[in-house]
Amino acid sequence: MESKPTAYGHLWGRIYDLCSVLRGDNGCAWDRAQTSESLAPYLVEEVHELLEALALGDRDRLTEEAGDTFYLWVLLLQVLEQEGRLRLEEAVARVEEKLTRRHPHVFAADGAQVEHEAPGRWEQRKREELPREDGILQPLPATMPALIKARRLQERAAAFGFDWDSPEQVVDKIREEINEFVAAHRENPESPNVREEFGDILFAIVNLARHLHQNPEGALARATEKFRRRFNTMAHSVEDAGFRMGEAPMDVLEAHWQAAKPTARGSDAPADRQRE
Repeated sequence: MESKPTAYGHLWGRIYDLCSVLRGDNGCAWDRAQTSESLAPYLVEEVHELLEALALGDRDRLTEEAGDTFYLWVLLLQVLEQEGRLRLEEAVARVEEKLTRRHPHVFAADGAQVEHEAPGRWEQRKREELPREDGILQPLPATMPALIKARRLQERAAAFGFDWDSPEQVVDKIREEINEFVAAHRENPESPNVREEFGDILFAIVNLARHLHQNPEGALARATEKFRRRFNTMAHSVEDAGFRMGEAPMDVLEAHWQAAKPTARGSDAPADRQRE
């Protein structure tokens, strides 16, 4: 496929040139000292900060974190080239070939294109490229967040027709898993079955999020931040009422917690709030 210049090519060049200056003889000692191994944890950190900004709907922070991540990606690629571990042109050529091969509905030989493709065909094409003896659901990176990993595996299974028909069916499955968890816990709270059944509940909840077109990682991040803000609102209210946090009785905490709900929802919720 012939490469064509894009409107954003100059942005790549600006960052690449910036990295070259910083790693040059008169540049920054930190940038010059970096290797592909030393940059890896920084990149992971920046990606997580980007995902957090995305989940919380903070546009200013998202813009900043996107720039930081873009810079580190370009820096890492430049370092990898300088270390002789890859050629960027070869990496781009490979992904161009792979994406062209996996999108025949777009890059058809006769030039014909269709507006949509049947869901799941991407995963099916990936399967066709693997040896038959390999498992259809290939392992995902061990360091990938568990909620994201669960959703990706569910999506891959659904591409081959193994899926629920409706969110209501998933809700029924969640109820079933909760009942199994309660039974296991009553029988023996220390049993390994308790952890297994609890994991099944989380897995089913991720399935529900997928059927509702919600991002479970983002939804949990928003709920966690909402709890943090609401707890702080409650704590200030409790202290203003003359109690010390850690010593206030539970009924007082609960009353102030309930009072904090509308305040936190009105003033602390992200601007682009989603369903909570």
